[in-house]
Amino acid sequence: MRRKIFGVGACMMMLITISIYLPIEGMSKSDEIKSGKEIKGKIMEEAFLPTVLTYFPTDDTYLGPTLPGPNGKDYYLVVSPERSGSPTYALLKFNIFGIPPGATINWAKLKLCVHEISPLPGSKDYTIHRITKGWDETTTNWAHLPSYDNNPTYTLSTYISSKGAVLEWDVTRDVQDMVDGIWSNYGWLIKDVSYNTPGIVVDFYSKEYYEGPRDVSSYWPKLEIGYTHGTQPPSLTITDPLTPVTIVDYTHVHVKGYASDDAGLQSFGYTIEYPDGTAIGASWPLNYIKYYNFDIDENIKSGGLNRITIEVSDADGNGATASVTFLYDHKPNKPTIAGPTQGKVGVSYIYSSSTTDPDGDDVYYWFDWGDGSNTGWIGPVKSGESWSVSHSWTTQGDYAVRVKAKDQHGVESEWSDPLIVTMPKSKIINHRFMDRLLELLPFLGNLLDIQ
Repeated sequence: MRRKIFGVGACMMMLITISIYLPIEGMSKSDEIKSGKEIKGKIMEEAFLPTVLTYFPTDDTYLGPTLPGPNGKDYYLVVSPERSGSPTYALLKFNIFGIPPGATINWAKLKLCVHEISPLPGSKDYTIHRITKGWDETTTNWAHLPSYDNNPTYTLSTYISSKGAVLEWDVTRDVQDMVDGIWSNYGWLIKDVSYNTPGIVVDFYSKEYYEGPRDVSSYWPKLEIGYTHGTQPPSLTITDPLTPVTIVDYTHVHVKGYASDDAGLQSFGYTIEYPDGTAIGASWPLNYIKYYNFDIDENIKSGGLNRITIEVSDADGNGATASVTFLYDHKPNKPTIAGPTQGKVGVSYIYSSSTTDPDGDDVYYWFDWGDGSNTGWIGPVKSGESWSVSHSWTTQGDYAVRVKAKDQHGVESEWSDPLIVTMPKSKIINHRFMDRLLELLPFLGNLLDIQ
């Protein structure tokens, strides 16, 4: 019979150690981008370490046919080999709390410290199994051994040389399943499945081990868990403008939007890439707020592509980016117009126009005939190519014919110089004079065949 300590006890809950992250000051972009222009501000990049939690058991015991229990108040846990003919199993349960839903378990280790090894050191093989039914250390005995998964979570093969050795079982998968709601936490059962050393019996310290005022928690069973949280990146949306954006004749733009994250937003920054290859940027901390509206008011440069990229990070080290592209577009050059400058009413005449676009864009033309009618937009044609169209006028007069162009982005040129087209007046016969002449000279009617 093993010696017990009477009249002492301890209630262990959890010792918690938290390591969140180490902030490392750095740059989201290099100090010099392309041309070497200085970045305005720095963005904090975090090197995140997992949060580490250490738990002690709420229940631990051992059960076997010769040690049927309840044994929950003993300061040791006996684990004897199955091949000995009288196996003894250790049962441990931990109240795992404080891990947020959606966390990623980076590791989980169940650790036991060797109390005694008898009769001599040796190699041991242990399996650890999920318990699938509720139990407690004060009432559970061998006759009511809780059900468990026959397939072990982990098999530990080790050589135990002395007292005080610490054995570790990897239960990462089990704890992840607990957090994900796949497995209900009833703890674990440990077996000795050693084949070659059935005569060696090892027992471990339990949570009841106690030595007065001396701190002996290093001997107790423990479950160490390292996790990271916040696998979802921040939500980042640019609401205005929608990309791509074509702009003309100005260099001042606004980029508006919002970012959100349940874990809290850590930092916000943006970078502007200019068409000449340079870039600038700025950033600022957000102090873990969950929602942030932004309105970036900046200048851009003419001559090509400008891109503004937004960067946001959350308290868990996740990041998100979004960008909007501005294409600085030049309007087509002032078009020219060519064609007849006078003609007859009702006769069609052909007029043509041409222009070039500084960006090489295709162009459309709009002819205004000066009589209240026009062609509307016609085309497109390549930059520099002409377009011809015909028109006739229905009344005499002078008409200012004009044409304008637009490129494929809808940016319009100024009007061409007007081309003045004249439709001369028709000759009008004076009928009163002719009537008087025919009265005086009637034979002219026959000659002219006038009725």
